[in-house]
Amino acid sequence: FNSPNFLQTDVNLPFIVGNKNLKAEIVSTIDLAYTYASQKSLLVLNAFELQTKDVITRVGTVVPTYDNSGAFKRYGLELDFQYRQNKFSGFFNLSYLNEGKKIIDNDLEARHTPGLTGNIAMHTNILGVHGVGTSLRYIGSRSGISHHYLWNVDYQYQFNHAELFVSIRNLLSKDAYSRDVAGFSPEPVPVSDPDTNFLVGVKFYY
Repeated sequence: FNSPNFLQTDVNLPFIVGNKNLKAEIVSTIDLAYTYASQKSLLVLNAFELQTKDVITRVGTVVPTYDNSGAFKRYGLELDFQYRQNKFSGFFNLSYLNEGKKIIDNDLEARHTPGLTGNIAMHTNILGVHGVGTSLRYIGSRSGISHHYLWNVDYQYQFNHAELFVSIRNLLSKDAYSRDVAGFSPEPVPVSDPDTNFLVGVKFYY
């Protein structure tokens, strides 16, 4: 699934030391899925089991190195729904992880992973050149961080081989944080601007 790279095996510097004995990760999954498709919609229900072995993890804080952390299992459910009619399209996703935000001895990342996440998005085209859309994302609580919502609204105007777009992001002005797992920091770090903000740009197609 993931083979050790040069940085993880052979680098020997004061701030990081490689491990020549690293093994490649092994991941196996079992999926049981139901799919329904029509001309206008697509529905997918999926139950999964994930098993890992020899996951490569950075360890140590003074002089970090890499090691194989052992094995762990995760179980979950996913729901995806897509709908399209004329110039309107919509998307919905909901994901549940049984081990999310739990403290598990052999799965140290589980407590940093939300048990529940979701997304819903809609988009429509007006007069062939105007596009209007909105999306709402939900991230569940984990490792002492509260759940949060991120709501965005988008507008696009297409002309010739270009597109002008304007996005209003984080319309609810919600604080969104995540654990700095890679940096070994106990303090949460922001993953988006805590205030409502704008993104304006132009795309060219050729």
